[in-house]
Amino acid sequence: MHEYTPNLVSVIVPVYNRDQLVGGTLDSILRQSYPHLEIVAVNDGSTDSSLSVLREYERNHPGKVLVIDQANAGQVRARNNGIRAAHGEYIAFLDSDDTWHADKLSLQMPLFKDNVALVYCGINEVDSAGGTTATVLPEPGMRGDIYRHLLIRNRMTGGSVVVHRRALEAVGYFDESFRAAENWDLWIRVTREYAADYIDKPLVNYLKHPGNMSQDNSKMAQGTWDILQKHLPALPQDKSLVRSYREAYAHYYYGLGVQGFGKNEYRETRKMFYQCWKFVPNYRDSLVRFGRTFLGTRVNRCLSSLRRG
Repeated sequence: MHEYTPNLVSVIVPVYNRDQLVGGTLDSILRQSYPHLEIVAVNDGSTDSSLSVLREYERNHPGKVLVIDQANAGQVRARNNGIRAAHGEYIAFLDSDDTWHADKLSLQMPLFKDNVALVYCGINEVDSAGGTTATVLPEPGMRGDIYRHLLIRNRMTGGSVVVHRRALEAVGYFDESFRAAENWDLWIRVTREYAADYIDKPLVNYLKHPGNMSQDNSKMAQGTWDILQKHLPALPQDKSLVRSYREAYAHYYYGLGVQGFGKNEYRETRKMFYQCWKFVPNYRDSLVRFGRTFLGTRVNRCLSSLRRG
């Protein structure tokens, strides 16, 4: 393992065509009450003025902001290149359209003790006007050994995570073969070897917009399938993981069923719920949704309106 600056947090910020937003992202990092940090901003071949914005921050904050300019290769490689250039004992991540609360790192860093190598927190989902539309907090008790839980579904947003460098050196960086869910894959590999902890507060403002990867259902479904094929390709020999295996596949097919239901593709919805039940019978509200597929689009719209009302 290479030598890195103790207690320093290197914040990796991949940037692609965010000249109107990245300044706010960098300002939120520079305003952190935790004093030992650096920003590694990776311009991923932007075609707008993002690189000029980043260079200005680099000039105005020497030794605090490092800019890497690379040909467009995607945010996964940008993050990995940022990690390689970072000097910190700890690595954090923030997308170039999101922001942090000023005390985020100050609250998280004291939790790195014993075998804890990953610390996350809650988030506020915000709109383009800065208004909070939803708050997502860590699930109660989702700390310590969470590996089996993470195999089922992701539990954290990338911008909420700080990870110890020793964990990344041990398990590897982001898997560049992934086109979605690469964060989730890395968290699984880290928590297989190390403990996790969290701050039960929303310390990240996550900007929701159509360009979010999480809004692309087909990419996220493919990413989830890639996770399953990498980490749970067959029924595990380890009996302690069998429940996670069954629930992970049930959750995958349930998600496809819910997507089909939302598109009024009821025949496809039923197929997905049948697949889901092969792993966990009557998973979540799948039985109710299955029954509603026989009611038709008009009735389901009325039922949905009544629920919202």
